[in-house]
Amino acid sequence: MTLEALDIPMHYGKVAIGVVALTHALFATFIVGSSLIGVATETVGWLTRKTRYDRLARTIAFTLILTTAAVSFFGVTLIFALNIFWPRFWSTLFRIMFWPLLLEAAMFLGEAIFASAWFYSWDWAATGPGRKRLHLLFGWLAAGCALTAMLVIDMVASYMLTPRPLEPVWDRLFNPTMIHLHLHRW
Repeated sequence: MTLEALDIPMHYGKVAIGVVALTHALFATFIVGSSLIGVATETVGWLTRKTRYDRLARTIAFTLILTTAAVSFFGVTLIFALNIFWPRFWSTLFRIMFWPLLLEAAMFLGEAIFASAWFYSWDWAATGPGRKRLHLLFGWLAAGCALTAMLVIDMVASYMLTPRPLEPVWDRLFNPTMIHLHLHRW
């Protein structure tokens, strides 16, 4: 089967979506884990006054910045690929899951902002105890945004696995596979 307007074999679309979606998912899962592990490591270092934890957390934060850029690229590429190869599917899913997708995008933006603030304020935070607390807050906010984004995107993914009637909204968002998918991602 080929798409009439583009005259591209559908096999190319399946491969493109598979590669981009899996790469995006791997980077996104890494970001959720590394943000949580990184800020927890820094918190342990701050509580125990051991600098080796701080060095490890700073390295994790640097990796988080790099992978956030990569996941952004693959996320946008995934949206383009879905619009190109399956426009009807994507527009239907977007219409049904508009608010969760918008919340996920906002959480990702918050995650990127707080992770950047966390990483780029490292030297500034070393000059005072109050600053270190604010610095840790940036890290915990980045981790919280990452975890919330994961929860919301799991709602969308579980709806695709086991669609439910559109009303009531809670049945659509918290359907039978959502908790299993979310626990699996944890």
